[in-house]
Amino acid sequence: MSKTYDDVLMDWMFYREDKLQLFTDIKNHMKAVYLSDNKPMILAVSFGKDSSMVLTLFLEMLNSLTPAERQKKVYVISADTLVETESMASYVRKNLEAVGRIGKELGIEILLSAPNPKEKFFYNVIGKGLPAPNGKSRFRWCSGKLKLSPMNRTIEYILKQCPVDFDVVDFDATLLIGTRLDESVARANSIRKFEVSDYFSKHHTYEKLRVYTPIKTITTFDLWIYLENFVQVFPWGELVSELRAMYEDGKECPIVRSVNDKACGSNSSRNGCWVCLMSGRRDGMLETLIEKGHKDAPYLAEWKAFLFDVANDVRYREPLRRKEYRSHLSGVDQGEYTPITIFEELDPSSHYYHTFQRAKKGNENGEFRPGGFTITLRKILLEKLLYTQEKVGYTLIEEEEITSILEAWNEDGFEFSRKELQPVNHQYDGSIVFHPDWTLNTKETTNPNPIFYVEYKFKFGFDDMIAYIKERQQFMKDQIFCYFDHDDLVDDGIVWNKAVFVVAREDIQTQKEADEYVARWLYIDGAEALGADGKPFNKMVGKSKDAAIHHLLIDTLYEGLKLKKEMAS
Repeated sequence: MSKTYDDVLMDWMFYREDKLQLFTDIKNHMKAVYLSDNKPMILAVSFGKDSSMVLTLFLEMLNSLTPAERQKKVYVISADTLVETESMASYVRKNLEAVGRIGKELGIEILLSAPNPKEKFFYNVIGKGLPAPNGKSRFRWCSGKLKLSPMNRTIEYILKQCPVDFDVVDFDATLLIGTRLDESVARANSIRKFEVSDYFSKHHTYEKLRVYTPIKTITTFDLWIYLENFVQVFPWGELVSELRAMYEDGKECPIVRSVNDKACGSNSSRNGCWVCLMSGRRDGMLETLIEKGHKDAPYLAEWKAFLFDVANDVRYREPLRRKEYRSHLSGVDQGEYTPITIFEELDPSSHYYHTFQRAKKGNENGEFRPGGFTITLRKILLEKLLYTQEKVGYTLIEEEEITSILEAWNEDGFEFSRKELQPVNHQYDGSIVFHPDWTLNTKETTNPNPIFYVEYKFKFGFDDMIAYIKERQQFMKDQIFCYFDHDDLVDDGIVWNKAVFVVAREDIQTQKEADEYVARWLYIDGAEALGADGKPFNKMVGKSKDAAIHHLLIDTLYEGLKLKKEMAS
C-alpha cells in the first residue's frame, strides 16, 4: 500500500535527518560525478518541480566547490515551444535570466532552444493542414517538432564544442535530467530500458552523451516537502511558492528526451501549451487561469476548443492524404484532361472498358481515413487566431510565421495575400463525423443542419478527376468535402467515376439547394458574360464546361439504360 502525503509528513517529523540525508547524498554524488572528468555537463530544465530540484541541488553543489575545483563547463538548456501560455513563458524566461546572472561566475552558459520555422505549431496545423495530436492520435508529432528536435540541435551544438581527446571515457558530455521513477510506470520503464548503471543511461540519439538521473529515487511527496520547507528560495532567487502556484494552475510541462516520452497532456504531468489537445477539449490549466481572473485565458480556451471541435469534421478534411494527392497528380499534365467520349461502343470487351482508371473509395481497405485540414479550415483557424491575438493583447503568432503559412498555402496552389487575412471570430456550427465504414457517426455528430449528399459523375480517369477537383479547390480557394468512387455497369460495358459531396450548412435546407451549391463550386469558372437581358452572369468555359457536359450526358445515358431495363422486366 502506497504512502499518503500525511504518512510521508510523519516520516519527516520523526526521521528528519534521514530524509535530509537523501538530498545530501545526491549532492555528494553530483560532486563526485562533476570532479571525475573534464567533460561538460548539461542540465535540461523546464523549471517544473523536477528540473528545478536538480538545478537547485547542482547549484548548491557547485557553490560548495573551491574556485580551483570549479573548472568544468556547464550548460543550462531549456525549450520554448512558442505556444505556452504567456504566464508560463514569462516564468521560464524570468528563471532562465536569473540563473544566467548567478551562473556567470560558476562557468554556466544558458541556451534556449525553439522550433525552426517549419517546426512551429501554427505552421504545421494552419500552414500544412496537419491535424493537432489528441488523445486518440496515432501520430503525435508535436513533442518531436516543438521540443525534441530543437533540444537535439542545442545538444549537437554543445557536443561540437567538446574538445577532441583520447580519454578512455566513452562519452563527450553528461546530460542531467529530473526524471524520477515515481512519476509514472511509463517513465520508470523508460529509465530502466536504457540504464547502464544506477544513475546513468544511454541517450536515445547520441552515443557520446551520457544521461544522468540523480533524483530518480526521490518521491513526489519528499520532493515537495524538501523544496517548500528547506529550500523556499531557489539559489537563483525565485520563490518556491511561485512554482507551487504554477502547479496549482496546472502549467508545467517537462523536458522531452525522445518521441516515446509522453510529456504533455496526461494526468501525470502538467501542461503549459495552451494549444495542446492531448488532454481533451477542456483545459484544466486555462480553466484555472479563468477562475483566477486572467483576462486572456477565455480567448485562448475558445480557440483551443474550436480546434478540438473541428478536428474530425469531414467537411474540413481533405478526401485524400498528401502523398496520395502527389501520386495521382504526378502522372497528369496540369491543365490537360482527356475525358473519353460518352458515345464509346457499349461493349464489355472493349479496350476502353477494361483500361478505364476506376476511382477507389477510401484507403486501401476501402475505409474512411481522411487527409489533413482543408484550405477552408486553415484560413478560418488563422483568422480566428488573429482575432484571439487581438483580444489577448500580446503576440500569439509572429508575422514571419504568417508569411511562412502563406508560402505553404502557395505551395499547395492556394494564393492568398496578407491583406485578405483579417481577425474574424468564427463560430462553429457542429461536427459531421463518419465511422471508418463511411456511415454517419450519430454519437459524435453534433451539427443540427440537414446533411445532403450530392453525386457528380465524371468520364475522367481517377488521376484526371483528382486533378480537376484539385484545380477547383485552388480556383475557388475553398473546398467541399467529397469522396470518390465509381459505377460499373458490367452488362452494358460502361463505367464512370464519381465524386460524392457532403453538404451541411445553415443556409442550405433542401436537396435542390445543395445540388446548386455544389454545381456552382464544381463548374462555374467565374468569367462574366452579358445575357440577352443585358445583365452579367457567370459562365462555364474550358474544362469546367466539358466536365459539366459529360456529367449531363452520363446522367442522361444512365437514366436511359435504367428505363430500358425497367421496360424489359
